[in-house]
Amino acid sequence: MSEEKLKKIWQEVELERDKFLKEFAYKNFYSGSKKDLILIGINKDSSKGIMIRDESGRNALPKLSSSFQIERSFIEEKKSFFITIFSKETSLHEPFTYLISLIIKNIDYGLSPTLATKEAIEKFQKLFKSFGKLPSENQIVGLLGELFFVDQILKIKNDYWKGWLKPEKTIDYTYSEIDVEIKSSSYSGEDKITINRLNQLQYIKNRSRYLYYSSFIINPDGELSVPDLVDNILSQIDDKDGFRDKLSCTKYKMGDKSLWLEKRYSHLETIVFKVDENFPRINSDSFKDNKIPDGITNIKYDLALNTINDFRVEKDQFFNNFKK
Repeated sequence: MSEEKLKKIWQEVELERDKFLKEFAYKNFYSGSKKDLILIGINKDSSKGIMIRDESGRNALPKLSSSFQIERSFIEEKKSFFITIFSKETSLHEPFTYLISLIIKNIDYGLSPTLATKEAIEKFQKLFKSFGKLPSENQIVGLLGELFFVDQILKIKNDYWKGWLKPEKTIDYTYSEIDVEIKSSSYSGEDKITINRLNQLQYIKNRSRYLYYSSFIINPDGELSVPDLVDNILSQIDDKDGFRDKLSCTKYKMGDKSLWLEKRYSHLETIVFKVDENFPRINSDSFKDNKIPDGITNIKYDLALNTINDFRVEKDQFFNNFKK
């Protein structure tokens, strides 16, 4: 909610900027007893910014990239110290809005202005820092496939993204009694799925597990990219911070958005399989005495698609499970 409120205040100040003679034209974010705690506005260089009253005026502030300006200043008009943060580049308006919303949320939680700013910047940098290069093709397509699934599941209900799990989890998506392993490839005519862990297709009694496989083809003019899917998902959900928190655990960094936009794909097809107790897999039961030999730390294998057609289910039937 704070992101929409911030955008509205900046828009109002921008429309009335000529009426202000001050270096920083602003409006109060809060009313009542907190009226002068946070000021939202635009400076004389037309840069959007925030001023946060900070009576301590002593603690060191965290560093930000050169695209932003952060400092602590004594504002004579208010007779108090303020933490001031401005965005120097209009192209970074969306990331800057997100950063400011994080600070405000932390203050609402009761953190001091300095601590609220510090923790918000740490979270912001985790998502927006730039690596200056892309991860491997497999990692890009893997994330593309997961976001493609999330985008599809949102058509049923706009909070179903919450079932998407962070990379360290053993499954990719869970809802009620349903678990989904999401796989994808960028090769036309691919006839196999790579299984990376022993328990990736583990059958669990009284739970339903599915294998959701999408194939894509590299296409410079394609309709899909990771940033496009991220933006589309964010436009449909309410808890944007929660989604960004999960996204920050992936290889995608918003600071490298322009690089990721160059990797575009077209969707070829999606196939869904029901993983029951008879589904072909390698697990501990595959070894003598149901025990994995000592010294084996990971098992990776390929599953031929033409051997699992009997386990295939229609996509509509699969998605109907989420409508119950």
